[in-house]
Amino acid sequence: MKYFYIAIFLFSFISKIVHVQAQNIVYGENIVLNGDFSSGDSLWTFEGADISVTDGELVFGNIPGAGNSWEVQAYQFFTSGTDGINNKDSIYVGTYEVSFDARTTTGTQELHLFIGEVGGGWDRYLSPDPGGNGRFTVDTEMKTYSVAFAVDQVWAKMRIGFEVNYPADTASDLFVDNIQLRRYSEASDSDDSDDSDDSDDSDDSDDQEKNTQIFFSEYIEGGGNNKAFEIFNSTKDDIDLGNYIVLGNYNGNPFNDTLRFT
Repeated sequence: MKYFYIAIFLFSFISKIVHVQAQNIVYGENIVLNGDFSSGDSLWTFEGADISVTDGELVFGNIPGAGNSWEVQAYQFFTSGTDGINNKDSIYVGTYEVSFDARTTTGTQELHLFIGEVGGGWDRYLSPDPGGNGRFTVDTEMKTYSVAFAVDQVWAKMRIGFEVNYPADTASDLFVDNIQLRRYSEASDSDDSDDSDDSDDSDDSDDQEKNTQIFFSEYIEGGGNNKAFEIFNSTKDDIDLGNYIVLGNYNGNPFNDTLRFT
């Protein structure tokens, strides 16, 4: 039996979490095309500042920091799934996770991750407000930022984009890479079962064993953001935590914060 300690130093939301849960996630295909910029700036549109793709990264340079946040942005269009066709670049009603890697050259830089309607009311799924689930503060360490959210409405024309024209204490370039937007669902043993009531005790015990392979056995509280979870593995085998995420919330709000194991 094994314990895994997951130290939390970089995720400030941990200090506000009132409840967490682990899920075995099944991901769909990445909707974002050329999200790793291996094809240069193909399929991306840039507005404002000095924006380019350099060495396989999206680079925002000379960000003025004055004016509206959307005056400096990079974005990509995709369509809704209202036509009933599961296109690679279509989004449907359901639960999604978006993730990206980002860093700065010096200091910190804020950005808003826009996912939503083009034109109309410019409705969006992620909040641009300070502390909102679509507002991120990036520092000099390249790391993955992610958030899960529910899609309950789609529009005929939509896009994903990074709005970065926020003031910063120190002038810095901002780098973004490995953008993914994927629909996901929680894996369930019931997916492989039929509607009959025929079952035996061994099947029930197998299901129970699968559902209790790992669980939170301890939460360690330290000063500031110095906290950790202890995860207990009740099996004799190694378990790939890459198949799990931890969902967190703020003060009883929806579970929109995502901690991924890498």
